[in-house]
Amino acid sequence: MIVYICCTHKISIIMRKLFFTIILSLSFSLAGFSQTVNGVQLKDIDVEYIQIKGYAFGSIKCIIDVDYGQESILFTSIDNRLKDKDGKAMRFNSMIEALNFMHSYGYEYVDSNMVIISGDSETSYILRKKKVE
Repeated sequence: MIVYICCTHKISIIMRKLFFTIILSLSFSLAGFSQTVNGVQLKDIDVEYIQIKGYAFGSIKCIIDVDYGQESILFTSIDNRLKDKDGKAMRFNSMIEALNFMHSYGYEYVDSNMVIISGDSETSYILRKKKVE
């Protein structure tokens, strides 16, 4: 009886460890591919050029909008912000961090411009999908 309980306890511990290992592995493998724009995964956007715009309000981290040519209508619920796996707007320490993030998805810097309206600035960056040789 004691041997039986001991064996089932060990099997139970092994099964729990295996289950958590599988769950952790799936979480890490999916986490890198969960950034979305308008519900489309960033890795699945198949265009050559995109534009990102950064917004920072005071000392709050930057939030970026991504324009890849998708439909965008003013005063609607269409949201072009880059979002994380939980559907929340991703926040970056700076636009350089956002550019480095986009570089990790295969985009390279092409050009930028800044518009100043009533003392507030908005910077836009044009990025191109890196050519695979």
